Amino acid sequence: MTSKYNLKYRADIDGLRAIAVGVVVIFHLHMGVLTGGFVGVDVFFVISGYLITRLILKELGEGRFSIKNFYVRRFRRLFPALIFTLLFSTILAACLLTYQDFRTYGESMLASVLSISNFYFWQSSGYFATTAFQRPLLHTWSLSVEEQFYVFWPVLLIALYKFRLMKFTPHLLILIIGLSLIAAELMINKKSETAFYLLPFRASELALGGLIAAMPDRNNKSEKLGSLMSLMGLILIFVPVFLYTEASRFPGILALIPCIGTGLIIYAGPDNIVSKFLSHKAFVFTGLISYSFYLIHWPLFVFWKFYTFRPFNLTDAIFFLVASYVLAVFMYKYVQTPLRRGQFFKFKAKTITAALVSIMLAFGAFGYVIVKSNGFPTRVPQSLDALDIRTGAVKQTDLTKRLKEQFTYGRFSVRGSKNQQVRKIMITGDSHAGRLAPFGFYLHQQETSQIIMAWRTGCFPMLAMKGVSAAGQNKGVNCTRIRRKFLQTIKDEGVDVVVIAGRWLPYLGAEYEGQDPKKRRYFVKDDKRLTDGEYIQEYFEALLNETVQALVELDVKVILMSQVPPPAENLRGCTDVPTLLISKEKQLARCRGRDRGETLEVLKGLDEIFERVASRHNQLAIFPSKYFCPEAEKTCIASWKKRALYSDDNHLNKYGAWYLAQESEKEISAFIQSK
Repeated sequence: MTSKYNLKYRADIDGLRAIAVGVVVIFHLHMGVLTGGFVGVDVFFVISGYLITRLILKELGEGRFSIKNFYVRRFRRLFPALIFTLLFSTILAACLLTYQDFRTYGESMLASVLSISNFYFWQSSGYFATTAFQRPLLHTWSLSVEEQFYVFWPVLLIALYKFRLMKFTPHLLILIIGLSLIAAELMINKKSETAFYLLPFRASELALGGLIAAMPDRNNKSEKLGSLMSLMGLILIFVPVFLYTEASRFPGILALIPCIGTGLIIYAGPDNIVSKFLSHKAFVFTGLISYSFYLIHWPLFVFWKFYTFRPFNLTDAIFFLVASYVLAVFMYKYVQTPLRRGQFFKFKAKTITAALVSIMLAFGAFGYVIVKSNGFPTRVPQSLDALDIRTGAVKQTDLTKRLKEQFTYGRFSVRGSKNQQVRKIMITGDSHAGRLAPFGFYLHQQETSQIIMAWRTGCFPMLAMKGVSAAGQNKGVNCTRIRRKFLQTIKDEGVDVVVIAGRWLPYLGAEYEGQDPKKRRYFVKDDKRLTDGEYIQEYFEALLNETVQALVELDVKVILMSQVPPPAENLRGCTDVPTLLISKEKQLARCRGRDRGETLEVLKGLDEIFERVASRHNQLAIFPSKYFCPEAEKTCIASWKKRALYSDDNHLNKYGAWYLAQESEKEISAFIQSK
């Protein structure tokens, strides 16, 4: 039996792979060029959908398709380069990461081996989030999406073949494309990370490639028509590459544009001017190594950035590109190709396949060991001698149970005394408040009290507040369900003091971290974003004033905490890492604070609002900049007692919270104890 589907090698598709990997790698440099380069992954998805579907349809048509052989080919195609990447990454992770980050690395390695890393990163961080640069295996999410596609798609095509329904394959693919696009568009409005990471919302891209594969070969296209189609395809790929940004509403319909472009180039065939251009040997070779290039570039980038601990410059970018390419060539020639073709030291193909699967399972097992060992903290002996920073044991009291029943939408814990008659201090707000557990426990040590931590990421306990992110998603900053019972709970539980803390700057239009638009937040009033700078500050002050007034009427003392000065860069891991490659002295030098004058200028307007509101109601305002940016220093401090004070580019870590408590304890205690 013969097949109508031709598997003749097409050099232009490898050239298309070169473009896809190139724009992704350049995008990851984050140097302001190719801001939409992440669409290269979508180009890969279409190509994969096309090639895999074409292969399956051809072998089904010839009556020789085998699920076993299909997966053996996948293992030998994917595992060699992935194993090399895992080995490379694990060695560097063990030498460079803190025990907390190494534990996280172990989790991600286990998820990668199990082909569920897209689920793991979906749950743990966004692709464009700041913490992405501490995730050496973040890029494996796309491999997991493809591998999950490989599970169900062959089975579905076999079912169509057995029931003689192959003629309906294009109809099925069109249905998948439509449903996936609709689902993605709906999900973007709710949670864009879900649409970004999970297969059901990316299936349209793989299915589009499959749809092109399901179309019989047409050899009657003129070169002129083919050139027009492929030229249009290139335009549809490169317009998003230059125009899209991390704030774009993606994937969904916007992802369809580069996918259609890729489909047009593939469908146009190999005999046109664009395909001949893509068939140039430089493009073809880069396409051949594109899988290895994609796998190795991201961990190399993460570890290089982590080692240097500074923004990329042009020299770094050139080194990074050259080193990634050279490593990819090595992987392709000496790892990927020999093992794929069964030419490794004359071992039989079955032996090689079994060895590859065994090694992958061994990496998964080691990832599990890393997690269970809590990241092998003995790698970092200085962390074992760290300052004793305690957060206090969480008390499972009746109060805790009541809080969790009332507020199913937040995070709550009770520390300190179990005695219900002692002073109750509630620390509330967004994730900045959540990092203040050591701060609260320090206050408890100074006098017997009960500390209630009540917070949720992105949520301020200000009455009647509504806000959205720069991309338009709600992100939970409404917190309506929490705010509805906020005052009543404080009254019912007899809370004496409320500390309100948060990341306020993004709402005031003075986003401190490099004026990054994707980090901007907006107040919403009458279903409209507030963009006028002066009015935003007035509106914020009115919200804060209303909240404090309501608390004062409940006879509650209020401590308003202005925003902690963000450091110059992400300081996670600047200290408490192994000394094998980075000495203790160099670690401390990596914790760089921002210029004091610049910091105070940015915080000035916010601090003035807090000062006015606190004075108006005879309450206390705490200004962290007073302690983190002392007059005697030119820069704000970012370390204390040889430890970093921040966990990233804006949150305090436990040392930072303890430092803030020590420095501000006198004025807080005096205020709490005053009549």
